[in-house]
Amino acid sequence: MTNSQWTLTPYSSFGRASLARDWQELERRARPSCFQSWAWIGTWLDCLPHDVDPHIAIRRSGTRITGLGVLCMSRSRRHVVLPVRSWNLTETGRADCDTLTIEHNAPLLESPDENFAEGLIECLGRERSSWDEFVVPGIDHARAAALVQRVRECGLRVDEYDRKPWYWIDLQALRTSGSGYLEALSSNTRYQIKRSRREYEKVGPLVTTVAGSMAEAREFFVALERRHQQYWQGRGQPGAFSRPFFRRFHERFIETRFDAGNVELVRIMAGEQEVGYLYNIVTDGVVASYQSGFVYSDQPHLKPGLVAHAAAIEHSLKVGRSGYDFLAGRSQYKDSLALSSDEMLWLRVQRPKLKFAFERWLRELVHLWRARRR
Repeated sequence: MTNSQWTLTPYSSFGRASLARDWQELERRARPSCFQSWAWIGTWLDCLPHDVDPHIAIRRSGTRITGLGVLCMSRSRRHVVLPVRSWNLTETGRADCDTLTIEHNAPLLESPDENFAEGLIECLGRERSSWDEFVVPGIDHARAAALVQRVRECGLRVDEYDRKPWYWIDLQALRTSGSGYLEALSSNTRYQIKRSRREYEKVGPLVTTVAGSMAEAREFFVALERRHQQYWQGRGQPGAFSRPFFRRFHERFIETRFDAGNVELVRIMAGEQEVGYLYNIVTDGVVASYQSGFVYSDQPHLKPGLVAHAAAIEHSLKVGRSGYDFLAGRSQYKDSLALSSDEMLWLRVQRPKLKFAFERWLRELVHLWRARRR
């Protein structure tokens, strides 16, 4: 496969119906994460403001489409003074729109283990529009390593601007082992879950309900938002739902994807008392635990997060799901409940320009100044 097979086409000239058909056809031959699925991509494109101009990266082998991705050009002044033109993979480069936290990011490929940078960097290099960097947020560690290798071969530089742990459970492997979920956890985590369940059951029986209708899904989502915002605003943070684009996207996602089985909203109750809510996205048998809203109390033995996720994981095991993905971000409950972990990286592929050398020098100067103050 030659490098020339990637091309970049404005979404406005491609057309939504045509892209939906091609994307879903490729998706049937690929192994997409929820963030690569047309369910996610189509909803995201529908919600973008009119002044965002997405481009579609297309790779063909003859007449066959073997790769698809979405890139947006952004212009910004980093650190107030540095003008930067960026191609952003599955993001816009705008803070008001990039509130969804894209993860498992990569173009959709017919062969998912391929190095997607092969050819795509050269494709961007052929673009007449001037650009300074190619931004790849939320990329799996293995894909990041392949990207870095290819980028260096092209004489470019990679700037890593974030790195987060990523946690998951291989439910199929757990099912094959014949072990129950709780038995696979550490003795301390197992004890905390069982103790918390006993405390909740003093109030009333623990009941896990998966929304079975659109009306119930809306009800659970509103309650999740309320609990989520109460927790984060109580800590002096705005909370995810304070961002209009975030709410608009997920309201549309639930409305359009619930009947297709991509949306799972879960409520956990102890009698008449709320324990918490989970908002999961289901793609090809894998559950991505995307958002939550728990009811916290001053009783130290009540662990709503542990109890809620354990219930959702046991439900996923029961209905035959293949994986439960906690997604990226360091958290004690993820570390306790997950059975596997890795890392995700946030990268910028940068052309060799003086302003980036200046930025690195400035960053090192600030780091040195902070170290001396400590």
